[in-house]
Amino acid sequence: MKLFLYAILFFIFSGCCLTESKCNNDYTTFNLKIVDATSGKDLVFGSAKIYNADSIKLFSLMGVDTIKYFCQPTIASYGTDSALFVDVHVPSNYPVYLRLNNSDIDTLQILYSTYDQGRCCADYKIMNSIIYNNNNSLITGNAFVVIPKNN
Repeated sequence: MKLFLYAILFFIFSGCCLTESKCNNDYTTFNLKIVDATSGKDLVFGSAKIYNADSIKLFSLMGVDTIKYFCQPTIASYGTDSALFVDVHVPSNYPVYLRLNNSDIDTLQILYSTYDQGRCCADYKIMNSIIYNNNNSLITGNAFVVIPKNN
């Protein structure tokens, strides 16, 4: 009898988790462009480039650990424009460092909204905006996140 009762309770409390519920994933990826603040020219790809795309790194410092994030040159899927494809899983408002070269490191803070998917799926987060060097807010959701650099 106890086994039957446990089986009934299991099915009641697991409910939708036994079906094929569709869960949303975190939206933590974006295409990044680094441009000259005055001219708008791309500083990573093309004739005005001053940064090597393969040398650009994104990372966070958490205690004594360095967490490296995915950053790879790509052709944006909705056009022919080159960009850096970035995937950053970091707590909201936690600093992420963008190392362009040995002497140029910028700070990004990525702000997320978290959404509850109920008891069968984990919460997921969507990127709202990125704060660049603690003062300029870069809005995401367009084709690219654009960082204007003063050189």
